[in-house]
Amino acid sequence: MNHSANWYFDFISPFSYLQFKTFQRLPNSLDIRLVPILFAGLLNHWGQKGPAEIPSKRTDTYQYCHWYAKRHGIPFRAPPAHPFNPLKSLRLAIALNTTHEVVDLIFNYIWGEGKDAHTEEGFHGLTIAANLPNANDLIASASVKNVLRQNTEQAIALGIYGVPTFAVEHALFLGTRQDRHDAGLPSESERIWNQRNATTLDVAQSGRATAVRAIDLTLDNTLRQEVNRPPRYLSQQRLPPYHPLKTLSFYPPHCPQQ
Repeated sequence: MNHSANWYFDFISPFSYLQFKTFQRLPNSLDIRLVPILFAGLLNHWGQKGPAEIPSKRTDTYQYCHWYAKRHGIPFRAPPAHPFNPLKSLRLAIALNTTHEVVDLIFNYIWGEGKDAHTEEGFHGLTIAANLPNANDLIASASVKNVLRQNTEQAIALGIYGVPTFAVEHALFLGTRQDRHDAGLPSESERIWNQRNATTLDVAQSGRATAVRAIDLTLDNTLRQEVNRPPRYLSQQRLPPYHPLKTLSFYPPHCPQQ
């Protein structure tokens, strides 16, 4: 029996890219619906700053992403500027029904090849790669813009505060969450699961529990900082330049104006 999960993401997030590239680890019985959202909308609603807006966290984020990508053989190259305005890329994915192929193409363009997708010139390059000469007309559609807004509001209503996030019914799973299993160590969620499994076999046999456990054990990130800490080999000179973002009336103040 197949089970379903919603995956909330934003192209601005390198963690979304890295997790997307590890979907093959999830069971084939899990149907994943890709849901593009505006991360800036989450930040504004919850009153948070993005990782790139906190200097030390910004450095740690790029260090970790380079380490993780190298460890798992995932092409990774930061775009010319980060953070950037992802609205055009998000709307393009929605206009093309957010298929895995389209999302993969956009992610590869931004984080695999390190190309700019938010300026006119950069987005034009993306449309050429996607063979979509009418892309600007597609993303200008009011229905496409409304879907992105609705997706973001839906994520907020669920209590989602970061990307990427898996949602299986009422269970949420944030982040890449791979390292403890890669290190061969039991995760906290696995320990808790085993304890529960001893007394609640009926729950363990349910479809929902199976789907939740599949995601949790595959993506668990508990105590990442204490296990297999990535080396700090990425120098400050290799970080993409930081560009403070202007206020956007759609979701101020974490996203630039169009």
